Amino acid sequence: MNRLWITIALLAVASLSVALTCANAQNSAGGCWAQRAPSAEAPATLDHILRDAGYASTRASLTAALGDPSVDLRSVAAARLATSEGISAIPVILAAMAGEENHCAHLGMRLALASLGKPVYALTLAHRGGQTLAAPFQPCTPSEPPTLSLSIEPVPRAPGTGPLIRTRLRNLTQEPLALLQLELAGPTFPVTVLDPAGSHAAIAKEREWLYGHGMASLTLAFIPPALVPLLPNEEISSMWKVGEDFDMSAPGVYRVSLGGPLEYLNTTVCSNTIDVTVDR
Repeated sequence: MNRLWITIALLAVASLSVALTCANAQNSAGGCWAQRAPSAEAPATLDHILRDAGYASTRASLTAALGDPSVDLRSVAAARLATSEGISAIPVILAAMAGEENHCAHLGMRLALASLGKPVYALTLAHRGGQTLAAPFQPCTPSEPPTLSLSIEPVPRAPGTGPLIRTRLRNLTQEPLALLQLELAGPTFPVTVLDPAGSHAAIAKEREWLYGHGMASLTLAFIPPALVPLLPNEEISSMWKVGEDFDMSAPGVYRVSLGGPLEYLNTTVCSNTIDVTVDR
């Protein structure tokens, strides 16, 4: 149970990082908004602001408002698009962010995008049967042409520590994409670890509960991950302590890979396969 609350705390930090970054940047810029960020306002409040500026709460009108001369109004329009259009607003907000030169307006749009993490994560959980971690050992056939590249490489480790793998994900398109702010190995992509005999490595006992439904329900209800932009050719990376997820106590060579579908991007991404040697 302690591990459960530790994991919840870590997810909370990840989901709040976008908002904290925006708040810090807002303060350093001298204050982007006179009051709270528009994404924190109720839809009725946003509608009132928009009506006063001559805009309606329709998709077409809100899209037009993203180009309004007022910095604050552009942020309000992005926030209202997120609440009214949901997931379908993602490409509109991303396109506006790509052309937005004002720092404050860009932050407002980023907050609006982040708020859509909850419905996107709900879609992801529905496709994987409600599990926090995607079921392991799934075959992977990448989409063509590729939208993202996924690569893994072993990382030298200190004596007495378990195997460590660096994972990298890069946007191969000429357009910005939106990704859930989750670890790549497990929460985002299914993983495969084969033991020295070529069989599926056993999932570590202390990690088995993450393939249940309880943690996912808590995360979705209270601390859903944010949706964050990944710009063209931009790369994100994370470290995966694979020895904590799987039993790698037996010496020998383990075969490791990861990859699978990202339903909300309508693509499947597969990594390379690497050998990880475990000594006695």
